[in-house]
Amino acid sequence: MALNSAELKAKGNAAFQERDYAEACRWFSEGITVDGGNHVLFSNRSAAYAGLKKWEKALEDAETCISLKPDWGKGYMRRGSALHELGHLQEARETYRKGLAVEPGSEILQRAMADQDKACEASYHRSVRTKPRCVPGELTICNQDGSIAMVMPPVDPSAQPEDPDFLIEAPPIPVDVVLVDARWLPGNPEEKN
Repeated sequence: MALNSAELKAKGNAAFQERDYAEACRWFSEGITVDGGNHVLFSNRSAAYAGLKKWEKALEDAETCISLKPDWGKGYMRRGSALHELGHLQEARETYRKGLAVEPGSEILQRAMADQDKACEASYHRSVRTKPRCVPGELTICNQDGSIAMVMPPVDPSAQPEDPDFLIEAPPIPVDVVLVDARWLPGNPEEKN
């Protein structure tokens, strides 16, 4: 006799409690096969993938959970946790904020948001203290979390503003911090090449 989704979920929860995350994933996956619209199964499998440190899969399931039940805070918790582990600190913070918008009284989301604020601040201070690897003349655009958003190659110093090669077209991206080769800053005593 085939098990229903509630029985499969119970088996997955038991495996999860035993920290057998691979087995938990298997049971939750079977449950999803039986009931693909069950947001709790996606949330639970997301947690099991997180236990296995499979953050991309955890994120995928969290996003499915949110799409199935956008007014349930736990889906946002799962998504924020996966994003944090993937290094997307600002996006994780925004996800926790959205979760608090749907469940303002959630203590776990409030704690996660406070922890995320601290992580974002610490990351920002680390990025300010840490000098990115730069090539002279290269423009490095960094996000506030310290990750490199874009690197633009050095501009040919002999190019003139009216030359078509002078401008570099780049897609518009939101940036928090821009770091440049110090020799290109006004008032720098170093000789510009």
